[in-house]
This record gives sequence, structure tokens and C-alpha cells, in this order.
Amino acid sequence: MRKIYQAVSQIFGEILGVQPDEVSPGTSLAFLRYQELASAVIACEKTFGITLEDERIKELTTAEHWVSYIQERKAEKNENTGPASQEDRENWYYS
Repeated sequence: MRKIYQAVSQIFGEILGVQPDEVSPGTSLAFLRYQELASAVIACEKTFGITLEDERIKELTTAEHWVSYIQERKAEKNENTGPASQEDRENWYYS
């Protein structure tokens, strides 16, 4: 969770024009404009290799909400992918 929080702080620090350590879990992000939210979504999706659902974005009003949602999406992704098969491992190794 700490790594997720650090990355989220970095992303929102850049968007807000502040240092990442100034973005606390309770920092309100409800005032962000559409373009800023879009930038945050794209950055989070690239950073964490997940897809964020547009319907949920408007519910994320603090940095802590973003971190929790990203954790949730990462857990869902991990559940859906499962461990690599022996065939996948061999293909990777011999490629």
C-alpha cells in the first residue's frame, strides 16, 4: 500500500503543482477539473497496469480514496490472471 500511496502522491503532486509529500491521505481532490482527472486516470492506469472505471472516478474525492480504489483494482486483476502455467513459463524462458 505504501508504494501505491507514494505513486499516487507523485501523480497528484504533479497535477496540483505541489511536492508529493504535501499530498496527504485526506487531501481533497473533489475540486479537480475534468482535464486534471483525465490526466490522473491515465497516469494511474499506466503506472499500475490497471483500468479504472469511469463511473467510480467521481466518487474518489481524496487521495486515500484513490489509493483504496487502485488497491481494489490491482487485487481484481491479480485474481483474474492467476499464476502462469508451466507452458507460459517455458515459452517465456525459451523465447
